[in-house]
Amino acid sequence: MRKILFLAMMALQTTPAFASGEDALSNHYTDAAKAPDNNGRSGWWWYQKEEEPVKEEKKKEPEKKAEAPKEDEKKKSLRNPKLSDYSYEQLWGMHPDDFQELLMAFQKKAVQTLSKEDVEAFTYVKTIASKKSLAYANVDSMVAQQNPQYSLEQEFPLSNQAREANQASRIKDVEIKLSEAAGSYALLYFYTSNCPYCVTEDKMLNVFAQKYGWTVKKMNRDSNQELAVQFNVQVVPTIIMVKKGEKNFFPISYGVLATNEMEEKVYRSVRLMNGEISPEQWSTFETEQGGGDDPLSLPANR
Repeated sequence: MRKILFLAMMALQTTPAFASGEDALSNHYTDAAKAPDNNGRSGWWWYQKEEEPVKEEKKKEPEKKAEAPKEDEKKKSLRNPKLSDYSYEQLWGMHPDDFQELLMAFQKKAVQTLSKEDVEAFTYVKTIASKKSLAYANVDSMVAQQNPQYSLEQEFPLSNQAREANQASRIKDVEIKLSEAAGSYALLYFYTSNCPYCVTEDKMLNVFAQKYGWTVKKMNRDSNQELAVQFNVQVVPTIIMVKKGEKNFFPISYGVLATNEMEEKVYRSVRLMNGEISPEQWSTFETEQGGGDDPLSLPANR
């Protein structure tokens, strides 16, 4: 009897602990491990497997068959252009790129067929092109007259009298610049005793030196080979311009040079070494600098 009472008391003491443990477990259930239902027998605690989501199979799209490339409609029309497809207004106002392409198509068709009708069609379109070109030239001439800052007539005059005056202005510009540079620059002249061209060039140099007061130092290349190598003298006669007191030099000519050519080349070389012009302005005279003949001068704003 005592043994039975002892067992009953032990059962009463252990029941709350078991219940509290069961509550703790139920509080730790997650979405993946569901808490027990009303019967207390659901979820993975009771070895119940969750149903796996059914995977949807992607439907395979039917493969598209490669279509045969279609010839561009524009190319088709250009293979066989018809004058009846275009009005005069359409041809006159057409973009230049499109018009040129169409003009060539008419020409090719005329050459291919050699028919009277196709040659006439090409001639008609070609006449429109000539008239359009003339119209542009007329508008351009009018704009140049209204805006003298865009015109090059002053630098490139059309009349004989104006051209003579322009040339006289350039010659005077050259003469003044070369006379002023005589004290700062000199010419080295390389020759050889058996050079027939050097005799002619020697006479040209004498005229230049007397006219502008320049120092010309004549040097036999065979006797001054080190200097010849330094100035890259490979042929004779050769003329090199040097700046006095400096190591700067500039080649003037390799071979025979006429007096007027020598003057212009020395003039441009002096201006370049003085920093008065850039290589882009090589052929620009001092009186033209800043004008329409100067490639680096900007046109006046409208």
